[in-house]
Amino acid sequence: MTTGLQILQARRSLGWERTDLAKRAKVPLSVVARAESSPGEPAITIAQLNALMQALRGAGTSFPPADSL
Repeated sequence: MTTGLQILQARRSLGWERTDLAKRAKVPLSVVARAESSPGEPAITIAQLNALMQALRGAGTSFPPADSL
């Protein structure tokens, strides 16, 4: 499971603003905000989560298991 905190940390590690991630993932800015503010699994659709993950992974980030944070 990918958490909101992981998405936030991955975005920050790239030096991106929320608007950068939204643009690259082709999702509304509100989706990024909602995903990052979720304490656990993001409260977004699977398609939106996949778009965020694809954009982040495409830029070179990786995601450790949530329990290792």
